Amino acid sequence: MSILRYSLAALAAGFMISSAHAADLIVADPVVDMASPKAWEAHAGVVGTVGNDGAAFGGLGVVIGADVDLTDVVFIGGEVRGMAYFAAVGYTGFELLASGRIGFHATDDLDLYATGGVGYFAATVPANTGAFYSVGVGAEFDVADDMAVRAEVTGTGNFGAGINSAQATLGLLWKF
Repeated sequence: MSILRYSLAALAAGFMISSAHAADLIVADPVVDMASPKAWEAHAGVVGTVGNDGAAFGGLGVVIGADVDLTDVVFIGGEVRGMAYFAAVGYTGFELLASGRIGFHATDDLDLYATGGVGYFAATVPANTGAFYSVGVGAEFDVADDMAVRAEVTGTGNFGAGINSAQATLGLLWKF
């Protein structure tokens, strides 16, 4: 019986010694990146588009806007775009579009968003001149700290009517 008692005492002493060593371990605090989201970010860039409204067309333009981070992931923004359009017959008109967007930071370098806005198209054919709405989705991929590539697909229509034109836009943005 005394051998069992000595064995249990030795086992208990071993656990106490090893737990005393474990308590003496020094563990460094984990490194936590506490960087806050950017409060806001402005951008300006050049864009090109191709589309179809019953006939193929293309356009070149500029865009300027800003985004505000609501959380680490979600952002909202707004921008203004000016675009000159061309078709097989040559210059067909220009547009001014003001749009808003809401999106999320999918990764550190990729933003995905939905966009919607209102604009005015001044055509060389007066019957095609007028106000319109635009809805779409897009993505921006950061290729440098201050530069991003944008891809966007939108549909436009006249107020009171459905979407009658679709276009794909590619752009290069400078962020500041």
